[in-house]
Amino acid sequence: MEVRITHIHLSGGETYRHIQSVRWQNADNSSEWDTDSTATMVSRLRRGWRMFVWSGWNKVEVTAAGGRYLSTEAGELMKLPRF
Repeated sequence: MEVRITHIHLSGGETYRHIQSVRWQNADNSSEWDTDSTATMVSRLRRGWRMFVWSGWNKVEVTAAGGRYLSTEAGELMKLPRF
């Protein structure tokens, strides 16, 4: 499955290590939205899910940094709206 992360929820700081949960949208079915913990999303990455954020017109891949955190190469994930 491929999903687009649209929002992040931080707790205890302002870095990617503080992302506690994310809101996401199914890339194939725009009516499917959900909110899940970072741990759940990292587990899904390990199972083959693909995740991305939009940065302007560019689709940027989300990865599991250190095996525990969600991250993007140039910090695009941290630019997303908070919830």
